[in-house]
Amino acid sequence: MIVCIFIVDFILFHFADSFEYVDYRFRLREGNVNLGISSTTGSSSGDIYYATVSGGSGNTASGSSSTVSGGSNNTADGYCSWAGGRNMQLTDTANHTFVWGHSTSPISIAIADAFIIYSGNVGIGTTNPQGYKLHVAGNAYSTATWSGSDERWKKNIEPLENSLAKVNLLQGVSYEWRVDEYPDL
Repeated sequence: MIVCIFIVDFILFHFADSFEYVDYRFRLREGNVNLGISSTTGSSSGDIYYATVSGGSGNTASGSSSTVSGGSNNTADGYCSWAGGRNMQLTDTANHTFVWGHSTSPISIAIADAFIIYSGNVGIGTTNPQGYKLHVAGNAYSTATWSGSDERWKKNIEPLENSLAKVNLLQGVSYEWRVDEYPDL
């Protein structure tokens, strides 16, 4: 037996362009699957503003302006937080944090102002990150040292002869960064 319950409320007060109060709620419930979009008025009792759960099972979004996009057993308790995947748990201190990942057990994240991909790889400009945690197809910029070296990218790999003599030809130097002239270094 499938039971569907639809609840729709919409309230709008508009007073001469100076005060506007909107409260709308929509919830679809079928069995143990919830889809909800809600906005409630706030108070010191801890009401939630604009928390959204867009599907899945066992998901909760209790932080103001928080979202759980689906999946299962995800929590977004921080202000403006977003969680998706499986078992990603953003605590109430994880404000302005985005997390996506998949885990067989709950992963608690309490850091604020973060963008976290917990599992899998990230590809920028590619649909195949080739087994790297981060794969950028194209130019990238870094304010620190960033380079790649992979045996798969090379051919005709041969041992160097007289390696120690070549190393002894190197000249070591010390230096200071010109941060006063280049503050973005």
